[in-house]
Amino acid sequence: MTADHPRVILQVADVVDGFASTPRPRLTWRTETDTAEWVQAKATIEIERDGKSETAIVEGEGSVLVEWPFAPIRPRENVAVKVHVTGTNDAAGGGWSDAVDVIGGTLDEWTARFVRSDIEHPVLLRRSFRLRTGIRRATLYVSTFGAAIPRRSWPGRRPSAR
Repeated sequence: MTADHPRVILQVADVVDGFASTPRPRLTWRTETDTAEWVQAKATIEIERDGKSETAIVEGEGSVLVEWPFAPIRPRENVAVKVHVTGTNDAAGGGWSDAVDVIGGTLDEWTARFVRSDIEHPVLLRRSFRLRTGIRRATLYVSTFGAAIPRRSWPGRRPSAR
């Protein structure tokens, strides 16, 4: 960071482990600069989706829980968002923040029948399945009223948590 180029740190609210719990997550960014009395004049927010970029301008000092300025994120859609700020006395402003990757959650799209037991003590429910060869990425959706501990195992290979 220099006086001429503030550093921008972006956070995306409503996102856990990269998955958005809302199609329009709010954005917050913090600007670090050595310039005394630096004030944001505007921010340019950029989203990359489907190989295309789109930008939106936020005029003024707003940088906390800023409303999502783009079309909603679709379920399972991967987007990258970043922000660039310009101060009241800056000609060029700072650099871009690091991009934050966000995956659209399934939101209201996914439903399942409620599974229950009349037994009063905890019940172990288990389901095994095999994946076809050639699968490079998979998402396991789990919802529970209580506790769930999904386990995964691939012979000879340890999968990532994400």
